[in-house]
Amino acid sequence: MFDTVLTDDGLCCTFNTVADKFMYVNAPDILKPATMEGYYPVDWTPENKYGNIDLNSNFFPRIAKGIGTRMGLTVLLNTSSKEYFCTSTRSYGFKVLVHNPVEKPKIDNFGLLVTKGRETRISIKPSIQSASPSIRSIARNKRHCLFSDEGNLTYYRTYSRKNCELECESKFIYDYCKCILYYLPLIDPNASICAPSDSKCTSNVQTKLESADQNISCQNCVPACYELGYDTTITSTQLVQGNFETKTTPLTLSLRMMKMRIWL
Repeated sequence: MFDTVLTDDGLCCTFNTVADKFMYVNAPDILKPATMEGYYPVDWTPENKYGNIDLNSNFFPRIAKGIGTRMGLTVLLNTSSKEYFCTSTRSYGFKVLVHNPVEKPKIDNFGLLVTKGRETRISIKPSIQSASPSIRSIARNKRHCLFSDEGNLTYYRTYSRKNCELECESKFIYDYCKCILYYLPLIDPNASICAPSDSKCTSNVQTKLESADQNISCQNCVPACYELGYDTTITSTQLVQGNFETKTTPLTLSLRMMKMRIWL
């Protein structure tokens, strides 16, 4: 259920996301296929859900079985601060982001910080915007949303506003800087990956995009007619040191570790 994903903050772990072959129009060769033992990937989208797929008990993305901490995800993490090599913040801990399973997370820009030596609880509340199929007859410039078969993105299979904005960001950086950042959609297979020497140019373009500069804008990225997001509430308290039982072996909690629960 956990896999690696390339983000704006480097390699991160992702949980319960769609497989690469359902995320991208043409899954890049550098991305390994989802081969989590005992589980098989299904084509899930916010609009079509699981469709007519015959589901057994070993598919992903998974369906939440209930509400509350006991039915959520619990993870134990070790900060291993001696292994820190390159980070975008001057602190110890982790960054967490709850995101749509068909979207790539932007951890550096939007991630929540969770610290070592604490038990953290993150309550998530789905934010769903849906539209009736009957509005298809209304012109797109009047209904201000797109159905999944209308998006026609270059890189991502499923249209969402954030996926559209990532492709838009990649296009502007390529146009202005003649390269593409390593974590952005490779909209041109012949494009080079931006080097550290390009950071001034790429940072300038991103700042203009985030500040709604009229000359560089992704305003054409309207919401999907079925948009899924998540609102989060985060609380934490100091972790008590001692033994912690897992399915395989008892662990001793220390102040360099953290316990995190994520639940509906």
